[in-house]
Amino acid sequence: MVALSSQIDSFRLPHSQLSQCYDNAAMVACPASGFPRQDAQYIRSRSFRIQNDGWIAKDMETGILWRRCVLGMTWDGTTCTGSAQSVDFAAAQTSCAALPPSTYGAWRVPEYRELSTLFEYHGGAPAIPAAYFPGFPGATGLWSNTTQLANPTNALANNISTGALISYAKTNTRYALCVTGPTLALETFASVQPGLVKATGLNQYWTSCPLLSGGTLDTSGNCAGPAQTMNWQTALQSCAALDGTAGLNGWRLPSVLEVLSVPDYSSSSGSMMNDSFFPNGTTSMWTASTAVYSAITDALSIRTSATPFDMQTTSKATNLPVHCVVDLL
Repeated sequence: MVALSSQIDSFRLPHSQLSQCYDNAAMVACPASGFPRQDAQYIRSRSFRIQNDGWIAKDMETGILWRRCVLGMTWDGTTCTGSAQSVDFAAAQTSCAALPPSTYGAWRVPEYRELSTLFEYHGGAPAIPAAYFPGFPGATGLWSNTTQLANPTNALANNISTGALISYAKTNTRYALCVTGPTLALETFASVQPGLVKATGLNQYWTSCPLLSGGTLDTSGNCAGPAQTMNWQTALQSCAALDGTAGLNGWRLPSVLEVLSVPDYSSSSGSMMNDSFFPNGTTSMWTASTAVYSAITDALSIRTSATPFDMQTTSKATNLPVHCVVDLL
C-alpha cells in the first residue's frame, strides 16, 4: 500500500469546461465586449492519469483518486460493465467501504468539495469527463459524504445530467462514485485588508462582503452594507472594474467551480460561508458561468444560505449580490 498523507496538500481547481462566451441572449466571441472575464475565457483542458490496471483515474489538478465505475459496475479492462446500483446515503457509505482496498487505502464516498470538482458545465450529459468514466449513468444524482448540517436528514449531491448541486433526503436512492487516498480539505482563509480575504488553497483574493452601490468594496469589517444587487452583466463589469484593488489586476466574477469550492461545508449556522471571513453572509451570489444546459439567457447562481443550499439557473436579468475574485500569480 502506498503511504499517503491524510489530506491533499496542494491542488489546482479544474476549469468548468464551459467553452463559449455569451451576452444576455446569444453566443459571442471571447473576450466578450460588455460581458468581461466570463468563465469560458479561461478554459483549459482537464487531465487525468489512468492507474491500477485502469480501475483508478487520478485527477492531475486536484490529486483526487477516483474509482472509474459507479457502484454496481466493474472495470473489465476496457470499460465499465454491469448495472449501476442506486443506493441510499448509508448504503453508499457502507458499499464504498466494503470494496477491496486500493493500493492507496480504503474506498469512501467523496466529500462534497471533492465531488464538486468532478463536474463539467459545457451542457452535455452526463456532466462528467466521459472519456475517463465510461458507461456512466446519464441521469439522477451522485452522492457526496457531506451531511447538510443545518438539515441533517439531507446530504449534498450533484445531478449527473447537469452538474447541479442538490440536497437530497438521505433515504433517497442515488448513485455513488467512490474515491480513495487523501481527502481534499475545506478551504482555509486569511484576512488581507478590510474587505478582502485570501483563499489559501485556491491562492486567490476574494471580496469578503458583497459589493456596495457603484461596485465599491464594503470595508466595514462586518459586511454592514447595504449590499447592491446587480444583474449578471453589471456583476461581470463591476468585478472587472476592481482592477488595481490591492495592487492587482484581473478581478472577475468567480466561476461556478470556484463558488462551490469555498463554502464551509461543516457549518450548521444559517450560512454556508465561513462566518469568520464572510460575515453576515449573503443568501445567494452570481457565478461567471452561463447555464448552457438550461438556457443561454440564464447564468448559474448559488444559494448560500444553509437551507436551501443549492445551484440555480437564474435569468441574467435578475439582481443578486456579487462577490469578486482575483488570482494570485
